[in-house]
Amino acid sequence: MDDVARAAGEKRQLVYRLFLDRRELVEAAIAARVAEIADEIGPLTRQTPARLRRGLHKVSITVIERIRSDHELGILVSRGARHAA
Repeated sequence: MDDVARAAGEKRQLVYRLFLDRRELVEAAIAARVAEIADEIGPLTRQTPARLRRGLHKVSITVIERIRSDHELGILVSRGARHAA
């Protein structure tokens, strides 16, 4: 959360007012990126961008929830896990 606030040039308190915890922040970031991807690929498909966005969002959240519920994969996305660059 500190890194996010610093990168945004905002105070840490603002980040905590907008997002309850790291999980909520990550889910919001994923949802925003999924919407961007849907907008980018929408014209390449027969689906409208809004419909594609809803579908991608639903699938993405389902995948994240399944990963978290899987013991081995859950460790990788748990709080405090380090990501390889």
